[in-house]
Amino acid sequence: MSIKEGKRMNDPVSVAQIRPFIKVHKLDQSDWLLPVDDENKNYLCFNDFFYRKLAPGARPIDSE
Repeated sequence: MSIKEGKRMNDPVSVAQIRPFIKVHKLDQSDWLLPVDDENKNYLCFNDFFYRKLAPGARPIDSE
């Protein structure tokens, strides 16, 4: 991804790209700390979504 594209995805307008991205990549939101709601209020821009946090215990690391 280019620097220009990365900057474009920091724009609040890029929130419109989140739902199509989820659909195309068939992402499971069940382990996200903040799932995408109906109005995309949990994320300010696409990059904010792309670096989303996981819910506590969503992907535990094996201790061995």
